[in-house]
Amino acid sequence: GIILKENRDKSSAMAVYKRSLVIKPDFPECQSNLGEILKVEGNLQLGAEHQKKALQISPCFATAYIRLGRGEKDAGNFTAATKNYRRAIAINPSYSEAYNNLGNLLKQQGDTKGVLDFYWRAVRVRPDYADAYYNLANALNDRHELKLALMRYQQAIATNPSFSEAYSNIGNVFKDLGDPLSAIKNYKRAIFVNPEDTHTMSNKLFCMAANRIYSSDIYLKEARVFNELLQKKRRDIYTSWSNVNAKSRLRIGFVSADLNDHPVGYLLEGLLKNSDPAKIEFLAFSNSTKISPQTKKIKPFFKEWHSIISLADKDAAAIIFKSSVDVLIDLSGHTGGNRLSVFSYRPAPVQATWFGYFASTGIKEIDFVIGDKYVTPLSSKPDYTEQIIWLPNSYFCFYPPENGPAISETPALKKNIITFGCFNKASKITPETMEMWSKILRRVPYSKMLFKGDDYVQGREESMKEAFNYLGIDKNRLLFQGRSKRNELLAAYADVDIALDTSPYPGVTTTCEASWMGVPTVTKEGDNFLTRGGATIAANSGRPELCASNEADYISKAIALAQNVEHLNHLRLNSRARLSKQPLFNAKQFSKDFAELMTSMAAKTEFKEASNEIV
Repeated sequence: GIILKENRDKSSAMAVYKRSLVIKPDFPECQSNLGEILKVEGNLQLGAEHQKKALQISPCFATAYIRLGRGEKDAGNFTAATKNYRRAIAINPSYSEAYNNLGNLLKQQGDTKGVLDFYWRAVRVRPDYADAYYNLANALNDRHELKLALMRYQQAIATNPSFSEAYSNIGNVFKDLGDPLSAIKNYKRAIFVNPEDTHTMSNKLFCMAANRIYSSDIYLKEARVFNELLQKKRRDIYTSWSNVNAKSRLRIGFVSADLNDHPVGYLLEGLLKNSDPAKIEFLAFSNSTKISPQTKKIKPFFKEWHSIISLADKDAAAIIFKSSVDVLIDLSGHTGGNRLSVFSYRPAPVQATWFGYFASTGIKEIDFVIGDKYVTPLSSKPDYTEQIIWLPNSYFCFYPPENGPAISETPALKKNIITFGCFNKASKITPETMEMWSKILRRVPYSKMLFKGDDYVQGREESMKEAFNYLGIDKNRLLFQGRSKRNELLAAYADVDIALDTSPYPGVTTTCEASWMGVPTVTKEGDNFLTRGGATIAANSGRPELCASNEADYISKAIALAQNVEHLNHLRLNSRARLSKQPLFNAKQFSKDFAELMTSMAAKTEFKEASNEIV
């Protein structure tokens, strides 16, 4: 039975375990082994019954407690799972897997502190436990202790040189530390170990697109390799769907892991609230278990809400197909939690990618990339496997939070110094950007710069201070704040006079939030979707003069703003009345434009009658 299970012949293994139990019913190991197979096959209740039988026969059988605990965890019974793991430890205090599982259980419940203790215990009793080192590194990564996380990932690899996930996460750490070349090097190692690791391929593509260290041709070549692997892994594809013309309402599906407190979740609120439910229905296909306050806000506006995080690609595609979606939209691209592999099955007749990413997905079955004339001009057509399609003004619409903080006067009026600010992710700050900012700080005497976010902690803050000091900026002129809830983050703009955008990877939500709080953001236009993000925000918020054409222009614009505090304050206090009329902040007009675009996209495909068959 054990040999058959190791050879992945579960049905035969199950049969011989049952035969063994006919011969010897009081055989605890066999009862437990059979229960484990039943759990893996999805029969949690029957699997648990066999673990309990094993424990009735042998009350000190620690492995059965571990397996029973895993079954309880999978069923969502965290308290019962915890009790069983602790029983295993009481029997065997050196049971490393029990400590590791307790850590996983606490992490699943959002305990970022307690997990560390259990992972440490796991590696202390078993120094060669690669999975525990890996989990410990993940927990440290979640706490933004990046350098410590890097050490533990390396220990995981030292004990298991084929640990592709560890190489991949080392790549993520280097990405967050602002070292994209080292990140890509480790992504390549992960892919070498596991050539079918599409998750790491997505990480590599994101890193390539976000840092402009490869040409668009090389990026697109890698994206096509990703697509070819998906096509190889999936052999079936849908070829016929329900007729959109026979429906009273258009059905639009969104696939995302970010329908929560995330820019994607915030973006959708205005669209969902202002769309006509008599003409358009929205369906969510969520690839996350996270339920945040923003999730609770937007969920009622969806006609259907499906969780696909635990589903295989083929099963997720089947759910989408059965939902009769007319246009299926990816909101992730090659960011974390994406399900691009599901799109490869073509579960909807028209498929597109929108907002969550800034480059081609490479997926043959994704028909359109939704942009605007700024981020996806027709000259960028060679950069995409998808067809470019435009929304009339901005490719997205910012929807401010309800009961957000009021705008205050610009702080320089009272402080007599200019405070520049950047609330973008620390990983977006390149050495070139720091050098550009240092030139501004040197030419605006006594000015300071405020950085805010959950990744300006630990070694990152110190390394930035060292880098700016090398560029002639005293570390006392740099201010750092941690992460805050959204309204608290918005309120923090009361301490900022002028925001400085990152380059080549500009802010999107952060720039919109700064504008809503009356703070102008100086940005710089580039030559692709990613680097043109600031340009579309500046134009569609009625402040095109904030978008610079080059570094010298960027520096000049920032200094000019800093030299006229009274004018800065006047624009700040009157900004909301002006912004509400601009395309970027007009949710009603945006929702109308979006519905018209969806209707146009759906009408461009000729449909066959619905079929449940895939060929």
